Parts: sequence; structure tokens; C-alpha cells
Amino acid sequence: MVATGRDYPQESTWLINDPAGGEETTLAKRYHDRYYGLRMFTGPGFDWTDRLSGLTIRLYSPAELLLTDPLGRRTGRDPSTNMDYEEIPNSGYGDDSIADAEYGEPTPPVMELDVREPIEGTYTLQVMGTEAGTYSLYIRPQDKTGRSSAQFFSEGIPTYPGTVHQYVLEYSSTPGAVLKLSGGFDGRGQRPTDVNKFLSYSNPLSSRVQLEPGEKTFPLMIFYGATILPQTFRATLNGADIKGLFHPTPGGTEMVNLSLPTGSNSLVLSVDGTISSGRVATDTDRLVFSVP
Repeated sequence: MVATGRDYPQESTWLINDPAGGEETTLAKRYHDRYYGLRMFTGPGFDWTDRLSGLTIRLYSPAELLLTDPLGRRTGRDPSTNMDYEEIPNSGYGDDSIADAEYGEPTPPVMELDVREPIEGTYTLQVMGTEAGTYSLYIRPQDKTGRSSAQFFSEGIPTYPGTVHQYVLEYSSTPGAVLKLSGGFDGRGQRPTDVNKFLSYSNPLSSRVQLEPGEKTFPLMIFYGATILPQTFRATLNGADIKGLFHPTPGGTEMVNLSLPTGSNSLVLSVDGTISSGRVATDTDRLVFSVP
């Protein structure tokens, strides 16, 4: 059970959250102040000024998370170097899975990264694979009132040892602010501040991709800008129209499994959208996949 404090003002017993029955009670009322052991947990002290704002990220997968804040500070783990980071103030990262109470078997890994009072700006999130499998990613921002106006959840994303997927988060603690999410690679080619953001990718992270021997498919993780015009979306693979595989929606995201023949494969994606001036422009990206 968890002791949550002392009764006030007497301070004669402990207030507890008891999992047996799931109730808030006291040690005296429930167990006559008898107990078999006590574990004390301590940590760094914080001066909370806005304890309701936050950013919570959960990963259900054989992978690790590494978050970089607008000032370049990191929290999480890099499995390629076996380095752990906790540089972002008021942050923490760890395995939140729970062992089976009866058999002692652990549940699938649930990695959680939490930041209290995050500063506003652009965050970079990396998901780094440690084993072959699939992951689900959940992102929940909270504003100064403790409310979340937008959440992100995606599941069934393939990952392998050494694989890195990258997401970009635009966070604001302003009440009612919406979390803006995009891929870590914008495809390049057009102006990066507006037009080039119509299409972005968390996988791949470069315009040229070399698949491993035996691989014939590639999970493309694509993000669509909030001002795109979906009816203008076009997609070709080696000159053939594959637009039907995609479902572009303003501000949306999806994973598209590409079936690729042996050799060099050229994927060309384009979409129109509006920029701040009200003008319509086109974002065109060309991605090349080499299949051995």
C-alpha cells in the first residue's frame, strides 16, 4: 500500500491508499496501526509554480525513448550507447510495467517519460528499437489548467534493433493549446519554414534508405500538415500511381507499408497547401529505397 501522509492535526497514524478494496483510509482504521515493514522513498526537491502543466509519453514496445527539449537538454535512454539522461528539469523516465501478482511474470514493457512544467517550444522525440517487434506510442500534453486538448496515439509500428524513428513536438502550456506533431524529416526541397512542412516523416529520416537483406517492405510513417489540400495529394512508386494507399487528412498521420521490388525504388509524394500569406504552394518529396 502507499502512505500518502499523516492525519492532521493529530498525526497519530498514516493516511493510506489500500489496494485491498481500493479505498483511501488510515492505517489505524484498517490495520490497527500494525504493519510488517516500511519503505521510504526520497528524491530531489522542487519548487512548483505551475504543477498542472506537463508532457507524458508512453511507449508500449521493445524500444527506448529519448526526448530533447528546446534548450538541447535530454531525458531518456540511448540504447546504442547505453547512456541514460535526466537533464530536463522535473523529468523522469523508466519502465512502468507491472509484474503479474500471482505468477510474478512481467507484462510487456511500458516505458514512460514524464516532464512536469515543460518549457514551451520544439521538442524532438526519438524512439529507438532494441528488439524486433511493434510499438505503440501515446503522447499526452497538459496545459496550465491540467487539461489536455489533444492527444496522440499510434500503434502497430514495426521496429528493429538499431531503428530510430523521430518525432517533432510543438508544446505550449497556454490553456486550450493544441499539440503540434510532425516527423523529424521534412523531405527537403522547399522552404523548410512553411511549404516543406506539408509532408514530413518519422520514418525514414533521410531521402535515401538502404534496406537490410531479406527486407521487401518499408513502413513509411507520414505526417500531413494542417493546411494541406487533400484532393491535390499525389503518390507514385517507380512511376506507378499508388495514391490509393494513402489517406491524407489535414493535421493527420498514418503508416503505409510499401512493397518494394529488388533494386532502386523511387517514391515521389506531393501535395498542395496554403501558407501564412494565403498563397497555395506545393511540397514535393522524392525518397529512394534500395532493396538488395
